[in-house]
Amino acid sequence: MENEIDEGLEGSIRNALERGENLNTAAQSLVNAGYDMGEVQKAAAKFSGEVSGEQKEDYYKNQVKKLPGSQVVLVKKKSKKWIIILIIFFMILIISAGFLALFWSDFFG
Repeated sequence: MENEIDEGLEGSIRNALERGENLNTAAQSLVNAGYDMGEVQKAAAKFSGEVSGEQKEDYYKNQVKKLPGSQVVLVKKKSKKWIIILIIFFMILIISAGFLALFWSDFFG
């Protein structure tokens, strides 16, 4: 029974990898959540061969931008926070313009 891998850990790692998360990041998250490091390492070892190749390529394509002269720069993913802020700003602007149009005569005579 010592060699058995916890199915919950295995499922958690598989789920994280399917979402595109790095194997090391997924394992560290489980350790931070209170799982035993040895158990997490056993479960992660099962997936270490599956992570190579296409998934690593996709991960690095999203994270790294190659520049001329073989320079490599990490690219930070854009946050959706700014899009949401802009949408809210423009909604407030449109609503304000509507109220101004409705009450134009009350304000300006």
